[in-house]
Amino acid sequence: MLRIASMWRLTQWMVPVTALGALALTSGGAVGQERGLVRPDPPVLREAVSGMPRGERQEIRVLTATLKPGDKTVFHTHRFPVTVYILEGAFTLEMEGRAPVTVKAGQAMVEPPN
Repeated sequence: MLRIASMWRLTQWMVPVTALGALALTSGGAVGQERGLVRPDPPVLREAVSGMPRGERQEIRVLTATLKPGDKTVFHTHRFPVTVYILEGAFTLEMEGRAPVTVKAGQAMVEPPN
């Protein structure tokens, strides 16, 4: 089984690493308990992308998807880069004119606009 966590911005998926890291740093622990300084883990993926939308207000959505072995999505395109983070299993992206890319649990990838 493949589990994916992702953030969708307009028509794109983006990794919610910063938001999840901030949530992890602010949740849990007993009230009044003294704790040491916690530093966030390094980014799972850091990549410069082009073609990002511009404007005063942008909608951001955080989504999860579960795919069973052999499941496929219908052919579709994205106007903006899509970032996917794999929680469990592996995901193979096949794009027209490109070699297939497999992303495994704990890894992330950016799919360019297509």
